[in-house]
Amino acid sequence: MGAQPGGTRRQQWRHTGNHADVAGGIIAEFLNATTTDKVRNACQPHRQHHCWMPRPAQSLRQAWYTSATEARTIAKPQQRGLSMSTHPQPDIHIFPTPAALADEAARRFVALAQAAITARERFTVAFSGGSTPRALHQRLASAPLCNAIDWAKVYVYWSDERLVPPDDAESNFRMARETLLDHVPIPAANIVPVPTVGGTTEDAATAYAETMIAQFGSELPQFDLILLGMGPDGHTASLFPGQPEPTAPGDALVLAVHHAPKPPPDRVSFSYKLINAARTVLLFVAGADKAETVRQVLRGAPDRAKLPVQGVQPTHGQLSWLLDEAAARDLQ
Repeated sequence: MGAQPGGTRRQQWRHTGNHADVAGGIIAEFLNATTTDKVRNACQPHRQHHCWMPRPAQSLRQAWYTSATEARTIAKPQQRGLSMSTHPQPDIHIFPTPAALADEAARRFVALAQAAITARERFTVAFSGGSTPRALHQRLASAPLCNAIDWAKVYVYWSDERLVPPDDAESNFRMARETLLDHVPIPAANIVPVPTVGGTTEDAATAYAETMIAQFGSELPQFDLILLGMGPDGHTASLFPGQPEPTAPGDALVLAVHHAPKPPPDRVSFSYKLINAARTVLLFVAGADKAETVRQVLRGAPDRAKLPVQGVQPTHGQLSWLLDEAAARDLQ
């Protein structure tokens, strides 16, 4: 992600390529009409609560020390040394409740953001959909954690998206906007949604991949953090059992997904190649309905076609599973 010749780092990080040609203009118009104004308006009360700009370093350290101490108190007695059937052992942490899980996910998000901004002056993250990310977003939007991030240096993408308009109730972008992005001072230009209108699913996947390649300045973008969940069927992002990518992974960065077993049927998803290039992947799972699948994934034989989440194996990065007690029930 080196700076472009003759350009600033800010100039490098902008919407480029076919993203605008295919559908980005429509998305940009939507963002300008909604997100920009809503973020600007939402930030006014945050100024009063110190969420407009990060607090001084001493206050930041104190806020982080308090949060990290609470996380260790929750996590340490529950951590267990489980291993995958193949590949290096991921970090696995078990928490008593979904709320405690979301607390830890938010603390890790802040720590990774601070480290990335210190090291590279930016933090790139890919969000996912689902109920657990919603709880994470709400924590990040609230003090003290919202104070601990320099949002002007955060760049947001999505690991998967439904092919619906950005204001549709099924949109992962809309969920993130309503639960987090409208409530923190992140510049609209730093928000890079999947272009879900104005073209086909294939157009959207191609445009999104080209946008990331242009913005990261690399044929294989490396995210600082990719957030993922897991469904009861073992799917992650929009990689579903029996579909082409889990069965035989290819070289594409972003995939057009059709005939998804849960509506809506048409989606766009990161591929294993892009997911596994990340520096950190946080995979959080909550709920008793996922307990048997968690056991199969972490204790059973490798079967990526049947359990697509088993294909999440960062090449050089760190994979961490955050589970609540209900999801981890069968790992006893």
